[in-house]
Amino acid sequence: MTSTAFQRALQDGSFERLMESAFAPADPTISSSLFPDADRLRFALALRGRCDPALLLSELKIERTRWGEVLDVVAEECDAGAGNEQGLWLLSDAARRAQLASHGPDIVASALKTISEPDEMTKALARVFGGPFSLDLLTSDELRALIAIEPAVVDLTTSIPTGAEIRRHLALRTRIEEFDRFVNEGFIGRDAELTSLLQFITSDHRKYKASTALLWGTGGIGKSTLIAALLSRVMRERDSRIVPGHLDFDRGDLSVVDTLTLTMELLRQVGTIDQEMDADLKSKREELRGLLHRRLVDPAYGSHERSSRDGMLLLAKSLARLKMERRVLLIVLDTFENVEAAGDATLRGLRHWVDRLISIAGAYAVRLVVAGRSDPRSRNLDKILGWRRPMVMYLDELSEADACKMLAVAGIPTHVALSLHKALGGNPLVLSLIRKLVKMGEGIGEVQAIAEDVKSNVIPQELLQGVLYDRFLKHLKSEDARSYAHPGLVLPQLTPVLIRRVLGPLKGEARMSEKRARKIFDELASASWLVHLEKGALVQRPDVRRLMLRLMSADRERGAEIKRVRLAAMLHHAKSRMVADRAELAYHLLMRVDTKEDLALLDGYNFSGTGPFLRRHLNDYPDIARTFVAVLDFESGTRRGRKAVIRNSISTEQALKELPDDLWESFIAGDPGRPGEGYRLTETGDPAVVFRSLAKKAGRLPRAAPHVCSQGVGRKRGMERR
Repeated sequence: MTSTAFQRALQDGSFERLMESAFAPADPTISSSLFPDADRLRFALALRGRCDPALLLSELKIERTRWGEVLDVVAEECDAGAGNEQGLWLLSDAARRAQLASHGPDIVASALKTISEPDEMTKALARVFGGPFSLDLLTSDELRALIAIEPAVVDLTTSIPTGAEIRRHLALRTRIEEFDRFVNEGFIGRDAELTSLLQFITSDHRKYKASTALLWGTGGIGKSTLIAALLSRVMRERDSRIVPGHLDFDRGDLSVVDTLTLTMELLRQVGTIDQEMDADLKSKREELRGLLHRRLVDPAYGSHERSSRDGMLLLAKSLARLKMERRVLLIVLDTFENVEAAGDATLRGLRHWVDRLISIAGAYAVRLVVAGRSDPRSRNLDKILGWRRPMVMYLDELSEADACKMLAVAGIPTHVALSLHKALGGNPLVLSLIRKLVKMGEGIGEVQAIAEDVKSNVIPQELLQGVLYDRFLKHLKSEDARSYAHPGLVLPQLTPVLIRRVLGPLKGEARMSEKRARKIFDELASASWLVHLEKGALVQRPDVRRLMLRLMSADRERGAEIKRVRLAAMLHHAKSRMVADRAELAYHLLMRVDTKEDLALLDGYNFSGTGPFLRRHLNDYPDIARTFVAVLDFESGTRRGRKAVIRNSISTEQALKELPDDLWESFIAGDPGRPGEGYRLTETGDPAVVFRSLAKKAGRLPRAAPHVCSQGVGRKRGMERR
């Protein structure tokens, strides 16, 4: 039987306490000899960022047999890291502060000087304990290190600025470094445009309180780089009267529909001009956040328009200091293609927002720079955002000289750069990707291979992914638009009928309805930076088409699909004898021409009336087809043979090499009412040279050659007698 005493022990808990005491682990007994070594390790950790404690134990010459015990003592005050930083210890702020306080500023400063390989936190501590310093001279990484040590050193030294001031400088420096990164990747050939923008933002502010510069060009053409160069220049000028704000609509938290988001970000950036402005605008930003929160929790206050209007009233006179100091507010709206299709009402709301920055918030003057992909006139931006006649600036591809200069930075020889420019054009994004491929590969040999591949229409996958997919197709909002754009845009123009009857069956939609075809058409049409509407058809912008067509044709994974699209289009257009269909059929036949012999496909073809369409797409064709279209007289008919139109852009050697016999003879001889190229040659050169050139053609002279030369010599002698 259980004794009465044991029953009482079970009931009052004394037995449970006895068992816990018997089986509990004994408190570790720390040898007093470990404390000095543990303190030395703590102090070493306090002077550094995240590091390997074993290396410090070795530097401190602590006996290896004691390492485990010393680490056990210090471990609870450290973060041991995770992932790639696992095993690298970082002393807690409280422990770091205790160590720095116990040793004093002089000992800390001396100890910091003995560290042979200081990390960013060590450098930050050296600045703080080394006396006054300027935040203006620090990089963003150095400013982040100051923020990291601030809790441990505040009140221990008078040299460290406030946390708010460090963060203000960090925001400013981060923006400058980001702009510099863009510029350093390749700001070439845009000096004139930069000068124009600088003149625009410093124009007469008293006469025009608001004015606009509309900057546009295709994807990758260098708009963001030019903007970065402008903002970097402005932000580096300490005495500048320009206060910049950069609103990039690639960011998901900015909305042109909800201008309250624009206001909050603008105030954050304006606050970086100095500590006083930052403090003033910080309270305004908190009030605006309150409005955003109220909109979320109060259904009756859910209107964007109402909260944005109330938000602007909260800002009354908040920018009055800019007016007092006559400082101009520069607002850059970047990647505007993400919002330019929002509609006139939304864009007018954006204009009212700028107006209220002046009339209510008290800005002295506003200069608005808008960068997008579409011609601003096609969206009425020049009228909606035009307080006065806006400056419109179109960015074209880099010239041959500037493209070679950009590639030369990577050590690419001029002759290779010329080949690349001829094949791919002067899009700075493409040239920048080629430079990266050179650095990643085997240097110049690699880029020489790229140049040869490009000539054969074999383009590196990195270019296809970086330009065709990431820069162009990814920006199409609709999945249907992306699916039908590639390879649909290899067609010279796109209509709902072509979507339904040519592309639909190839995409598994053989019975596509007219409504569905119109929906896909409208979704593609909304990408105004890529296409524009012309007489009911979507036509690609020429600057985009040259590059995109080359990349699409070189996409080996979908090359067969592109061939099927062309074949389906030819079958569709061959059913009609209308001029428009004959022109598009001829276009697709010309796109299949690789050699001069391939032009036999077009013998006897009725080109009448097709000239304007075919010449409009001259840059699409392979070289031989391009020469053919450039010289063909489209109105001569087919009964009396094809005739050539003499063009100075076509050399005799080029005509000799690329034209079929009948066109070449017409090119040289001309006709009774129109002298051929042979007359010009004999008038300006040696007839013997002309004969030798003519004889190269299949080992014979054209029938009219003797007549051409004799007439030319006669004319030349007559001119000499006169």
